[in-house]
Amino acid sequence: MHGSPDGPWFFIIARSDPDQCHTSFWGITNTHAQTAVFAIQEGMFSIGLIGSEKQAIDAHLQSLAEEDARFRHVADRYWNARGGSYTDGGASSFTVNTSGNITLACR
Repeated sequence: MHGSPDGPWFFIIARSDPDQCHTSFWGITNTHAQTAVFAIQEGMFSIGLIGSEKQAIDAHLQSLAEEDARFRHVADRYWNARGGSYTDGGASSFTVNTSGNITLACR
């Protein structure tokens, strides 16, 4: 296909739907890309993270925790999205719902 990526790729796509009061972020990777790492930390404030390495996510959380006591040094859950499609683990999404109580959902 003309214009398609010619090597390993990983996309982070953001979408805002103000009428539905939510914002979503998707991470999608192909079958030849390095595994993407996703993490979520839930508590007083929830945060979802996407990175190429768990160490990058941990370093970011460490930095947040040093500046703001509401965040902890590690995530509650980590998982890998191997290359592929949404049917076999190649994509994950975070959705922030701002209607009523603000929530962070992960799929």
